[in-house]
Amino acid sequence: MASESAAAAYDPSPGSLSSEMSLRAAGVILAGTYCAFLSITPTVVALLGVFLVPIATEFGWPRTEVAGAIAVTALGTAIAYPFAGRLADRIGSRRTILLGNILLGIAILFLSLARNEPVSFYLLFTFAGVVGSLPSTMVIAKLLAEWFNRSRGLWMGFCGGLGNGFGAILFPALASTVLLRGYGWRDGFLVVGAIVLVTGFPVLFFLLREAPIRAHKALAEPVARDGMSFRETMRSARFWLIFSIAPLGAGCMTSMFTTIVPILTDRGVALGNAVMVIQAFALTTTVAEPVIGGLIDRTTSPKLIAPMFLTAAGGLWLMLHAHSQPMLVLAGMMMGVGAGADYTVLPYLLSRYFGLKELGAISGIAYSGALVFGAIMPLFLNGVFDLTGNYNAAVYTIAGILLYSGVAILTFGRYRYAVHGRPA
Repeated sequence: MASESAAAAYDPSPGSLSSEMSLRAAGVILAGTYCAFLSITPTVVALLGVFLVPIATEFGWPRTEVAGAIAVTALGTAIAYPFAGRLADRIGSRRTILLGNILLGIAILFLSLARNEPVSFYLLFTFAGVVGSLPSTMVIAKLLAEWFNRSRGLWMGFCGGLGNGFGAILFPALASTVLLRGYGWRDGFLVVGAIVLVTGFPVLFFLLREAPIRAHKALAEPVARDGMSFRETMRSARFWLIFSIAPLGAGCMTSMFTTIVPILTDRGVALGNAVMVIQAFALTTTVAEPVIGGLIDRTTSPKLIAPMFLTAAGGLWLMLHAHSQPMLVLAGMMMGVGAGADYTVLPYLLSRYFGLKELGAISGIAYSGALVFGAIMPLFLNGVFDLTGNYNAAVYTIAGILLYSGVAILTFGRYRYAVHGRPA
């Protein structure tokens, strides 16, 4: 079985490093978490949910027209992901993230200038989505894969879960405060854009570091690492099997998160109780990501993930049939476990089965798929509702997809690029 070279398998674990290098590794973790905190989902998509009504009121637009900005933001990011991954392979993850932080901050500031004209309005959000692919969880995961080997899953889950989770909580709260104090949505985008630029760039500049394998190399000279090429990976059946599990599952769980409230309120559940289920979902996902990442670090194959997909499928069934609030909250938590598994396992599997050689380009294709599925599934859910008058058939279909994921992942063999060819 192939194993990563000593350089590519570099792992800053306690006791194996000087204190200076340990501090650098800790700084990478802190900066990676803060980068996820400032990424496109918390700072643009989550904010748009708060500003949707004020924008619709000011422009005199239907709410669905304003909500279309979420779709074009996702489309911009999905198109740009493969290019962002290749750029990170070429110039390094650190420089890609720093460039992206500046461009994303500027893009958010530009959103405050949006006019009452649909084409220019959507173009601004598309641009935000494109540049948001650079300081993204995908590029952060690539950098973490280069820094960490034995604890790779833990830190991928930690940075992505805590960063995105707390960002999706705090930035909407900040936006609500801006509105409550009598300021407008334009002021909200100005404040958030300034936060991204003024706080993000210094933190990322001083704390982010390329892994030692790359640090001494010329910028334009890609570093040789063990792994499959992009072309080889695209011809691999295993890649497309992963593609059918993790990106599809992540898209399904994201769409479920945005549809829980209408599903439950249609069943007669009070709005406040439905929101509580969403909160249980989100909090469980935030906690589950680092926990699941730490668990898969101790394995030689991803079979441990299978029960988590099955748990999420059970949560979907329980959501449709439970009649008490505690059981509904339990359903939200079960779905959160599945979402945490989906979000954590994708970058981890790509790095373990295909190595680090062209991980950025490979990740770009997979992450684009997750965004595309995330955009399609809400249309599917609401299309089924329009046809049948309820969401049941669509929810059962998603549960079936999760059951397939749980069974399919059991067929995966041992990681090809493991920790020196053995478990941690």
